[in-house]
Amino acid sequence: MKRVVNILVAPLRLISRPVALSAVALLLVGAWGLTAFIQTAQVVRDTLNSLTVAAGAVAASIDIPLEHFADMSDSIRASDLQGDKIALSSRLLRLQAAVPPSAATFAVNSSGQLLASSSPFAPADASVGDADWFRRATADNGMVLSLQRSDSWLRSGMSLLLTRIVRDSAGKPAGLVGALFRFDDLARMIGHTWLGPGVAIELGGVDGPLVLSNHTATPQPSATAGGPNPDWGNQILAVANRVLGIPVQLSVSAPLHSVDATVNASIGTDVALKTHWLGTRAVVMLGGYLLAVWLSCIALAVSVRSRGEGSVPPHRFRS
Repeated sequence: MKRVVNILVAPLRLISRPVALSAVALLLVGAWGLTAFIQTAQVVRDTLNSLTVAAGAVAASIDIPLEHFADMSDSIRASDLQGDKIALSSRLLRLQAAVPPSAATFAVNSSGQLLASSSPFAPADASVGDADWFRRATADNGMVLSLQRSDSWLRSGMSLLLTRIVRDSAGKPAGLVGALFRFDDLARMIGHTWLGPGVAIELGGVDGPLVLSNHTATPQPSATAGGPNPDWGNQILAVANRVLGIPVQLSVSAPLHSVDATVNASIGTDVALKTHWLGTRAVVMLGGYLLAVWLSCIALAVSVRSRGEGSVPPHRFRS
């Protein structure tokens, strides 16, 4: 009877060990996935907090000079645009001095004729009645200030125009007073030495992005032709993040209070993981540790089996 039971139980014993080892392997893989998810979620939370601080700080650094411009330009009346051009140019120079990052300040009448500027201008810049930015600025009845993009006006290259509508006693637009910012001026205004590596700052307005600036992006290692990819750990993390529903890019927006625009701070998820030391090294260390645990389980199972076979007494046959 015992021989029959042993014959029936022996295959189950042989099957139970691989099944147990497979179950342990699945548990370890699950533990690796759970740990990676928890660490990645923590990195995402920390990154979003730092992006929130960065976006808020950049928005505040832009709002301060713009609000100063709004206070200084509030004293300009419609009669000032129709008066002495020399006196108007003097006021524009004082206005430019009050907003140091600005490259130039200007005044335009309701028909788009350039009345005065704090810097010399070409004859081609004297009339802006057909310019898109002028039509948008004069039609903007929302906020006090308007910020939009312009192509090669008063200065070569792309620039930002900050304008304010000057109204007469009847409430009708009598012209515009504004300031021109080059992209370099805006960079000096916000500063970016304290931004984290790989953080991109975008200033977006109602007509789309105004400035897109990437700072100190972490360089990606390039794989040699025909050779292995040295960044396979981060590729595994990228695939795992997509499976877990983590976005490829993390971003936070902060509105400006002086103009209808928002500051968007963003960073790639893979770059954020690298900056938090959750990259190839962490994947290798965690996977190596779990692999060592699994191999220890296999060695323990083999040693227990060997001891069991060595302790079985020899069968005695009765005559």
